[in-house]
Amino acid sequence: MRGYLVVELLSDACFSMPAAFDTAVDTDVVLDHFGLPMISGKTLRGLLHDTLLSLPDEWDQNADGMALFGKERDHSTAGILRIGDALLDSGVRQWARWAHRRKNPAPVKRAYLRDAFLTRRKVTAIDRQSDAPKSETLRVMRVVPKGLTLRAPITVAGTLTESQIRLLDLLTGCTRHAGLARNRGLGHVRLSVMWDEMSDAEVAQPMPHSAMNSREFIFLALVVHLTAPCLISGDDADPNSRSSRPFITGAALRGAVASAIEHTNANRGLMQDLIVSGDIRFLNAYPAVDGLRALPTPITWRRYKDPRWNDADREADGHDAVLMLAGMDDPDEGTRQLQPMDHHFFASISGRQRPAAAQMRQTIHQQRNRARGASVKGETNIFAYEALEEGQSFIGALAAPADRPDLVSSLQTLLSQPLWLGRSGRASYGGAPIFKIGAPGEAEPGTNHKRIQTGDFFAVRLTSDAILRDAVTGQHDPWSLRAAIEKRFGERAIVTQVFIRSTVCTGYHRLWRSSLPAVRAAAAGSVVLMEACENLSTWDLSTLTANPIGERVADGYGCFTVASDSLNGLSIERSRAEISETGAPSEPESEAMLDAQRRLSDKRLRVFLAYEAIQTAANARGLQGSSVIQRVRGPLRAPATWRRTYADWTSGPAEHQLKPMAREGLMSISMEIRFLHHGKLYRERLRLWDVLRRAVDTEWTPTYEFDEAERQACQITSDNVSKQIWTEARAALAPYYLDVLFRSLARRAQSEGEK
Repeated sequence: MRGYLVVELLSDACFSMPAAFDTAVDTDVVLDHFGLPMISGKTLRGLLHDTLLSLPDEWDQNADGMALFGKERDHSTAGILRIGDALLDSGVRQWARWAHRRKNPAPVKRAYLRDAFLTRRKVTAIDRQSDAPKSETLRVMRVVPKGLTLRAPITVAGTLTESQIRLLDLLTGCTRHAGLARNRGLGHVRLSVMWDEMSDAEVAQPMPHSAMNSREFIFLALVVHLTAPCLISGDDADPNSRSSRPFITGAALRGAVASAIEHTNANRGLMQDLIVSGDIRFLNAYPAVDGLRALPTPITWRRYKDPRWNDADREADGHDAVLMLAGMDDPDEGTRQLQPMDHHFFASISGRQRPAAAQMRQTIHQQRNRARGASVKGETNIFAYEALEEGQSFIGALAAPADRPDLVSSLQTLLSQPLWLGRSGRASYGGAPIFKIGAPGEAEPGTNHKRIQTGDFFAVRLTSDAILRDAVTGQHDPWSLRAAIEKRFGERAIVTQVFIRSTVCTGYHRLWRSSLPAVRAAAAGSVVLMEACENLSTWDLSTLTANPIGERVADGYGCFTVASDSLNGLSIERSRAEISETGAPSEPESEAMLDAQRRLSDKRLRVFLAYEAIQTAANARGLQGSSVIQRVRGPLRAPATWRRTYADWTSGPAEHQLKPMAREGLMSISMEIRFLHHGKLYRERLRLWDVLRRAVDTEWTPTYEFDEAERQACQITSDNVSKQIWTEARAALAPYYLDVLFRSLARRAQSEGEK
């Protein structure tokens, strides 16, 4: 089951993070990589769980509560409910993505997007005896303004019972406050659940059995689309942090399927057929590039060591370094240095190599004390996760026996149910990715075998780590790669050179419930250069690479491919993902996006209009005293009537006009001021009396030198909408501009009078 947890903010709220982004505030809110507010799924799950624990004793909900959230402090019994991060609606995120990646005008700064959706609030502690603010207690915190609605994806392993659905509705209805400063009027929320039944897997029909019996294995591409951040942890030395691998390992996919078999109470024979027997091999899922599977970069590829180029440029790589490492002539005769490639993955598209990279996400979490319900000072409660960002697609593969189509059908059924990948499933990581199984093929996805003639040189590349043992000592040895490849090719080809990079492989044995020992292995991208002793057809190459080498092959280890075109040079082109998006979304702006544009325009205009007013006051002449200037500030405190008051003072009835002495004082002050009248820009030296007379006109608005440039810098909506909102905000800030101008003039007059 899938659905959404809808969070409506009925008041300002602060869902804090352990550290603030800058020194301007003391408490900051959690933001996504665009700078938009979000609520961690871990926070939402904790809120519902706290509501469950606070129910009266007569509500006997222990069984359903443990089914939803799991047994406390028992990691062997995970709950069936998973809640992802609550984000703004897709329309807002599309406009934010466009503003962040657009090319012309320049992309919007992340801080601008943050200011568009957040406001600030100042709080202080009150002395109970004197009812006055305590000293040194003023704090500034960022808050999410009321009126926004966020949606968090919900996935359930299996189907909820009627009692569990009623319990979940009860918990969402009873949860009324969230975040910090709930006793100060913040965090009033309304939660609701919306269920959306949908198919989680799109699976192509398997190849007929008659077409599969010609090979021992068939390969089916497995597309994994992440709907939540995913943490595929590697070897982390820090116990309080985890850094995800830049791809999804086959072991993680295999473990997710095994977990699904346990939680759905499926036929216990499936565990033997799909997991224990090893008949199904789960290959690593690497980043997708235009619908194709990228592969690890061979360690023999090099780029010129030139700071003007990077490995995404077409001119960066002209030749495969295998030519040089194999003892052949260096085309540049050693005049230019080479260095390894920066990208970890490349996909071959029409003879060109396109780089690929996984987007990462860093999040700081704070552990709380279970007894107090909050963090305790002095305890180690801060830990950081670097996970794969949601919204990405990865392509792996399933290798299944050609004579067992029933296994593919069983796997298809399991993938149609919500699965969880990686670690920290309770903390909203790895929630229910969408799987799509492609049509069967003869070779590992991402490979392209070509016929090899006798005497041709070709490269054997590892597409995953290979755990190998020395045939004599029996110890794990990465350099046994040469012997394994020689044994596989036999007399068909001979090894000329080997290029190996070693790595450490770990794992977790689900049946034993224990960690596997760390062993040395040949890393993905290692290359074995060979010379063909006979003709090798594409059929021969597919047969040779169908079975992996080494150990733990069911987890995707030991896969390799054959490449013959790389010895003739490389052609690198830029990835489309690295090219900025220029087209604005076709979907119109929502009311939340319009409010954000108004909020951002107001904030930026206040900064620049205040600067313009201060500069104008600094260049004023004829200052005599501050009393008359302070008097003209009074009407600005009434936004609805200040223009009418100024009109009475300057051109109204005689009994309402300013006295001659006050008028002469205002006429003695002159300044060079910049303003708009009927949309036309003016820059004139005016007397302060004339400024009051012109301000009465509703078509008079203040402006500054870089008005249009700043409007484009903070544009997060379409051009026409942005211009309209900017014009309205500038007109509305006319009293603010005048107040800053008059205040600056009064301070300067007072300062000069004291001198």
